[in-house]
Amino acid sequence: MSEFAKFLRRIFDPKGPCGMSRHEWATVLAVTESTITRWGDDASFPGPESLRRIYKTLEEDPGTRDLFAEFKAVAAKPFHKLSPIATGNYPTLAHYMVRPIREAFLRTLDTIAPDQQEAVLFEAAELARQRR
Repeated sequence: MSEFAKFLRRIFDPKGPCGMSRHEWATVLAVTESTITRWGDDASFPGPESLRRIYKTLEEDPGTRDLFAEFKAVAAKPFHKLSPIATGNYPTLAHYMVRPIREAFLRTLDTIAPDQQEAVLFEAAELARQRR
């Protein structure tokens, strides 16, 4: 079992820091309880949307500060080393988790004229350079 699967098991443990049952987690994440079990067994890997919801839930609960800090550290690790079933060309788990936002941005970008797209892309590139 991967370290990531063990980490997820700790998050979803009803006796752990979150204190939420699997049923409650399943509701928050809009998945089934069996899906959560499969994540903890390395049988499947959570989608980026589910991981973002876990992240936000931990971030908003003052009782899970340590677990949230650990999640941030895990999110900075190389994606392909997290689990034997983690597939995709992402530098880190955090990059994987941003994927839905990037895809939504590109869909929105496609709705404007090409010259406006170019302006937005140049502006976004400049902002990215400044934040590096």
